Amino acid sequence: MKGYRKLQSKDIDSTDHLLANKDDDAAKKSLNIRELLRVLSPYFWPDEGSDGALINRIRSTSTWLLVSASKACSLIAPLYLAAATNELADGEVSAATSSIIIYCVLRFLSSFFKELQSIVYIKVKQQASIELQELVFAHLHSLSLHWHITKKTGSVMKSMDRGVDAVNQLVSYLFLFLVPAILECLAVVILFLSKFRQWQLGLFVFSGVLLYSLMTIIIAQWRKKFREQSNKHDNDYHDQANDSIINFETVKYFTNEQYEIKTFKDMVIKYQQLSSSTQLSAAFLNISQQFILNGTMIGTMIIAGYAVAHGEMSIGNWIAVQTWVSTIFVPLNFLGSIYSAILQAFIDIQNLSELLAQQPDIKDPPGALPIPLIQPSNYSGYGNSSGNLDDEGDADIEQGIALQPLNRITPSIVNKLGGHPVTNGVRIEFRDVCFHYPEQPSERGLQKISFVVPAGTTTAIVGHTGSGKTTISRLLYRFYEPTAGSIYFNEFDITKFAQQSIRKCIGIVPQDTVLFNNTILHNISYGNLTATKEEIEYIAECSKIRTFIETLPDTWKTVVGERGLKLSGGEKQRIAIARCLLKNPPIVLLDEVIIVL
Repeated sequence: MKGYRKLQSKDIDSTDHLLANKDDDAAKKSLNIRELLRVLSPYFWPDEGSDGALINRIRSTSTWLLVSASKACSLIAPLYLAAATNELADGEVSAATSSIIIYCVLRFLSSFFKELQSIVYIKVKQQASIELQELVFAHLHSLSLHWHITKKTGSVMKSMDRGVDAVNQLVSYLFLFLVPAILECLAVVILFLSKFRQWQLGLFVFSGVLLYSLMTIIIAQWRKKFREQSNKHDNDYHDQANDSIINFETVKYFTNEQYEIKTFKDMVIKYQQLSSSTQLSAAFLNISQQFILNGTMIGTMIIAGYAVAHGEMSIGNWIAVQTWVSTIFVPLNFLGSIYSAILQAFIDIQNLSELLAQQPDIKDPPGALPIPLIQPSNYSGYGNSSGNLDDEGDADIEQGIALQPLNRITPSIVNKLGGHPVTNGVRIEFRDVCFHYPEQPSERGLQKISFVVPAGTTTAIVGHTGSGKTTISRLLYRFYEPTAGSIYFNEFDITKFAQQSIRKCIGIVPQDTVLFNNTILHNISYGNLTATKEEIEYIAECSKIRTFIETLPDTWKTVVGERGLKLSGGEKQRIAIARCLLKNPPIVLLDEVIIVL
């Protein structure tokens, strides 16, 4: 058979297997400060290259000024309440009225500045959140295939969502709420020492706040294990649900609905049990906080009352002291919940930082250029290959069926598609290639494999399941690098060039056709996002799928369902062939396609 070669893979000692789900050793075990600053920086000082960077920097600076103004008004207001009380005691109604008005205005301004701060900062948080999500999503696409197939998609997406939410919570609770509250508390203690000369009062308030904070931290640390275990089981039952629903068809094949439901229920029960422990520990924390808070309030009232009785403090100042103590403890009332939220945020940010710390296994060399494959200036056709697609969607191949329909495409359409004529295509060579997966011993896998696929010809690699056929395609795509030996396209070592340029040269009809949960039009046009509707329709006709599409109620706008569940295997394969043809690459891989010799 002209142009056709068969490479027997019985001597290729490899396995295309399910890789073990292990934690990557490169993942960091503690929160990386550099990664923390990386994810927090857009919330404090937006990057110069981001959208609306200048105005958001102004908003960010204004936010901290408004927080300071709010706390300053809250700190000064009780002084006017004390003045109004003393003035009323002395019968100075007019002066007391002015003091009361100023006191109320300051209280209003404190709330006003606080709300204004939220309004001003919301745009900064939104833009920062957009940048962070884009950063994480782009990073996920930069990681290697090995990393993706050893991780559960549900857990990764959960870590991404929780991480982004955690950064928002950390900024809101820690930097915009807790830190200003602590600074306000210290200012009140300094005021007691400097203005009223009541060191006992300042010491008692400081001790109360310190005891309150320490107790909150200790109990919150104790609660941490419940939260971590709760998160783990939350991930587990979401992964179980995700995996079960994705494999809905398989569940139905083997009538294992009850098994799936029972497994899911058991996981939910474990999660709810740990969730109950978390809520009980939270109740204990709140009771302890209230005990210390009210004990501190009693002590300050007695100390200040004693000072009033001995003429060391006016009755107005006594009222102001109670106002200050109440004010500084109001935000601390939520310290348990806030500290738990901050603690949880750090856990989630740690997971996010570990995700961002992952590095791809395959990296382009510095300054890598696109592989310089020769592009013929004149179209010379696609050869004399022949073949057909049967009605069941299987490919009968004599000499490259995937390329046969393109014989009828005109030169103008080929040029529009960025054509790479097969007759002047790419020569592929494996030279003493060795490879084994990370989980395999070194004696397994590919052992010094050498073969050549001349340009414009078709080569088949045949062998039993797990013999290494798909592994070879993954090496061609540079999803993995050989442990020894080299792979060449037209005498160019593919490891020397940019990965994207290598992958642009290859089209694939995979063994397991995976489609996006989108329209048929989207799934075919994914091969070339700039293709016109005319080109897509013609490619669909060549793939013997156009008639089927146009008989559907929604025709090209038919949604195929998750992973193409609404289509048959043959229909999905035809769409995969159309997608590959639309890409029109010089190299085509047909993974597990039936071959008729």
